[in-house]
Amino acid sequence: MKTNYKALLCASMLFLSTTVGFATDFGQGAQADGDGLFIDSTGQDSYPDIHRFNPQTINQYNASLLNSLSVKSEFLASLKSNDNLINIDTRKWVYLLSQYENGKHIVSTLRKMLSDANVPQEFLFLAMAESEFKSKAYSSKKAAGIWQLMPSTARELGLVINSQVDERRDPIKSTEAAIKYLKSLYKATGKWYLAAIAYNCGLGRLQKGIKAAGTDDLEVLLDKHHQYIPKETRNYIRKILAMSLAFNDVNNLNQENKTYLLNMGANDSIVTVHVSPGTSLAKIARSADMSLSTLKKYNSHFKENYVPLGRIRYSVYLPYEKLSYFKQNFKDSNKNSVFLVHAVRQGDTLSSIAKKYHITVSQIKDANALKTSFLSINQKLILPIDKYKYAKLASSQKDIKPRTNPKAQGYYVHTVKEGDTLSSISKKYNISIKEIKDANSLNSSFLSINQKLILPVVKSKYEKLALDNKAYRRGF
Repeated sequence: MKTNYKALLCASMLFLSTTVGFATDFGQGAQADGDGLFIDSTGQDSYPDIHRFNPQTINQYNASLLNSLSVKSEFLASLKSNDNLINIDTRKWVYLLSQYENGKHIVSTLRKMLSDANVPQEFLFLAMAESEFKSKAYSSKKAAGIWQLMPSTARELGLVINSQVDERRDPIKSTEAAIKYLKSLYKATGKWYLAAIAYNCGLGRLQKGIKAAGTDDLEVLLDKHHQYIPKETRNYIRKILAMSLAFNDVNNLNQENKTYLLNMGANDSIVTVHVSPGTSLAKIARSADMSLSTLKKYNSHFKENYVPLGRIRYSVYLPYEKLSYFKQNFKDSNKNSVFLVHAVRQGDTLSSIAKKYHITVSQIKDANALKTSFLSINQKLILPIDKYKYAKLASSQKDIKPRTNPKAQGYYVHTVKEGDTLSSISKKYNISIKEIKDANSLNSSFLSINQKLILPVVKSKYEKLALDNKAYRRGF
């Protein structure tokens, strides 16, 4: 008898609303019941068209796939597993196809990253189970992004979360972090399906379940009567297995004319370009011949309408097909600038702001992709100011933030070298870390090699440095 992968896939959809941090509604009045059924308010099966998964035939493909996840092929032939994999209604298969297709702008890139890292590509469906490939997915537990990482876990994995950026929503960096985390879980458990379980419920909870069960066998761990692992996690691992099998089966995809989903390649991948901090997203979008909303879809980790400040350059993601437009049209005019963020106040005009900061109206318009001179109260404007002019401004105007040390008699331009940290630089020049951050609009402690830092230094230190270093500048 032929294996019905569609049935297996659709069974997984029964558990969607309880597995992820957001709800998905497949039918009014339906509610989850037990570990495998979907029952309506009358106590009857929600849909009359019921298909039961019959896993008696194990072919070369699905055996290989299960092996890559460290799952024994006999698992599919188990009657107990069969009882837990009930399918109801093929509409859920169509729904999942639409979600997969909606994520095609990142799927091929994620698949390649997993493959390059020697992580089973089936973990692509872990991301789908977590977020439906939605970078803006956010759970009630404060998990966010494609991989639904918690803030503490994300920071431990090196991701930045601040007022300007949330790298859990960065499709590349979050995937690198998820791969790092999955590999650590695999190292701790020795099996990929256990790594997936631990990703959902935590390593400690998994180890407690294995100890209680006396084995790490998947069939035993999924036993709903003993509840060795949480119900949510039992549903979660079934769903990943189901989607892995179904989305790689040509017969299933062919029925919906979706076989091209198996062959998404370079034209559907993400490319990285580098721009200066403070660059307007609207300007980037215009240069790449795409809408601002589409650009934000690829870069939903940016919280503002400009590239975050504080780094010498920043990565921006574009669809491959737009790369040539970007290279041809984009002119980076911000390389030698320091950026201030000005919140528009009542009475402000482009002319008055330009005069205050000693820049031109056209510079403000270009930096913020403004088509008109209309401003809104509290609107944030990025103001590109020459690095050396900035130091003079910062020392002479009290209301310009960031401010330099008012006691400073000069400004030193320090080029970051390998091994430099804000702490080591502050000790060297006898100024505080806060003063360095304020003077350079830094929102984190991240430094890049050859990054230029403007350092306000007090008179005694200035005089000593001035004798030794011709790069030291006073008052510019």
